[in-house]
Amino acid sequence: MVGGKKVMTRDELRACLRRNDELKVRVQDLDDQATAINAQRPEIEQGLEAIRAERATLEARAVRIREFQPKMVAYGQKVEAFNRRMGELGAKSRLTTSEGRELEDMRKQIPELEAERKALNEERERLLDGYEDSIKAFAAKAKAAEERAAEWNRRKSQHAQDNEDLTASSSDWRRDCADRPYREDDEKAIRAGR
Repeated sequence: MVGGKKVMTRDELRACLRRNDELKVRVQDLDDQATAINAQRPEIEQGLEAIRAERATLEARAVRIREFQPKMVAYGQKVEAFNRRMGELGAKSRLTTSEGRELEDMRKQIPELEAERKALNEERERLLDGYEDSIKAFAAKAKAAEERAAEWNRRKSQHAQDNEDLTASSSDWRRDCADRPYREDDEKAIRAGR
């Protein structure tokens, strides 16, 4: 007994020294893990920021596509009204002079309608060109980025749990070993492999 505390046996000291060495290794491992986890954080954040930027670009494109749709609807209604009136005039066996002029004017409008149709189709093609592929590619990138972020969060949480476990193990070691006296000769013998 030293200072009211029982001196550790060589086996008890051996166990305490082994536990202390294991704690040191765990501390180093957790420090290395923290360094790796923290080093990946900017990459994860940049990936998520790139996804947000790409999403905004795709959403802006979707807005332009939605804004274009009423143009096509209006053109379709215009052509429908035009065809209906042409049909009405063409069905008559005799046209009045004003109806004849109207029919002539309508025939002159056909190239304009055709040019408008062509322009609308070109605009639609420009808007939709590669859009579906862009959406699919974005979905794949977003999923991959979210999975990387989720894996990073999982590793970060596991690291925090491992730190808590280490703190508990360190506390146990202090309780069991830190304040207990031992013979220095026993420590030298243990370190020498005996």
